[in-house]
This record gives sequence, structure tokens and C-alpha cells, in this order.
Amino acid sequence: MVALGAKSTTLTQILEGLTFNLTEIEEKEIHEGFRDLIHWLNNPDSEVQLNLGNALFVDEKLILLQKFLEDIKSLYEAEAFHSNFQNSPETEKQINDYIKKKTHGKIANLVQGLDPFALMVLVNYVYFKAYWENPFSDLLTHEADFFVDGKTSVKVNMMTRDGFYNTHYDKELSCQLVEIPYNGNATALFILPDEGKMKQVEDALLKETVSKWKNEQRDYEKAYLFKRYMILMYYSKDRKPETSISLCSYDVKEIFKRLGVIDVFENHADLSGITENSKLKVSKAVH
Repeated sequence: MVALGAKSTTLTQILEGLTFNLTEIEEKEIHEGFRDLIHWLNNPDSEVQLNLGNALFVDEKLILLQKFLEDIKSLYEAEAFHSNFQNSPETEKQINDYIKKKTHGKIANLVQGLDPFALMVLVNYVYFKAYWENPFSDLLTHEADFFVDGKTSVKVNMMTRDGFYNTHYDKELSCQLVEIPYNGNATALFILPDEGKMKQVEDALLKETVSKWKNEQRDYEKAYLFKRYMILMYYSKDRKPETSISLCSYDVKEIFKRLGVIDVFENHADLSGITENSKLKVSKAVH
């Protein structure tokens, strides 16, 4: 979305930093591709709940170009809201309330300590909810050791389920793969590194690696994921299987700079496709 309002080197750096080859694909095709992807992801089958969206919060004094507003709406389904950025707590609440509602309460405080010189905040959110195709029974719950680290364990309730699952042991990366299907057209791929191999597996988690695991399944001679009988143990909270990921923030500004996306963060950034009457630059990029 920032690229929609960027021009000259600022635009080229953003697109090339995201590994788009501008000799093979036009900028227009890139945005249309994202439009189609967002539309497809927001229309899954009825058994999987997936909501992906974008929003723009703009200071009342900042006048945006009509074309930019039309493009972010048509290509990224983005909503735009006026905010009083001179009143930071009020704007923070407005943004946080919006994201909290869109993520059904899962992300409650997205923005904290808003820069007093900020004029615009662009946000993206994803919400996913689905149920296992083969649920864990609360009757098969027992107490077991959960290892917090190599030396510390705590007693927790574990659900157990046996059955046939797609699985594979990757000898090169020293990790076990287990694919667990949801109801509907979705699966979860659990990747379990051997002891001491977490960094090695993390470094290899590239698109090509996951594609290799999935695509070679179609070739029986090279197949990575075979159905095998397994016993799965699952942490049980109040006798309900629950996957919980604690939220933390990552400053991705420096990562973008290492990818060659530099100008958009500097005073000479060319974001004249967003507004004509103000010199804009991106001050912060957080995931």
C-alpha cells in the first residue's frame, strides 16, 4: 500500500526489496495480484474463519490524493479514517479499538506510544479460527510433563489422540513434520526440531523448503509426507485443546533497510502519490 503512493527510487526500492523483478512484472500487476489474493483469502469455505484487512488512520490536517484513496480501497480493501493525531491517546484508542474488534479481542493494544509527529498510521491484520477435522476428546486427558526448557518441566493436562497423519522426518534439517487437517480447506503443519536444531530449522524456513515438503508429496517416489499411525499429545486448557502464541513486536525497519528499502525512511522519501502538501516519510515499521 505504501508503494501505491511512492514514486521514483523510493518506489523501485520497495518493490525490488520485496523481490519483485520489475523487468518481468509491471507494478500494476503486483497490486492486482495482492487484490486477488486478499479477495480469495477473505472468501474461504464456511468451515474456516479467515479475516484479512487493512486500514488507514489519517490526521485531519493531512489531505490525501483521491487516486490514492481509491486505489487502496479497490486493490487492498482498505478503510480510511480521520483521526486527531494531536491527541495521541485518543488516536491510539481509536486504532486499538478497531484492531481489537477486527481480531475478536485477540490483539488489544497494537499501538502504544504513538509518535507525536505522526500524521498517518497504516495497519494490516489477520484473524484465523478453525476446528480440527478429528477433534481431541476431553475424555482422553491425563497429566504429563511439559518441558519449559532442557532442564525444567511442569505437570500439565494433556489430551491424547491416535490416528493416521501425514508425517515425515527431514534428515537434512533434523526435524519431524506432522500435518493436522482442520475442518474445511486448511491444514496445520507442525515442525518439531530435534534438540539443539531450532536455529538450523528456523534458518531453513523459506518458501522453497515448504514447497519442497508439499510439492514432492505428489511424486510418490520423492514423497515427503506419508500417512503414518501416530499418537498425538496436546496441551489441554480447561479440557479444550488450545494453541496459544504470545504476542511480541518486531521492528522491521532495519530489516527493510538491509533489503535495500532505504529512501522511504529518509527525509528525501518520495511519497508524493499519497499527498501533495506534505513531505512524508515512514518513521516506523512494526510487525
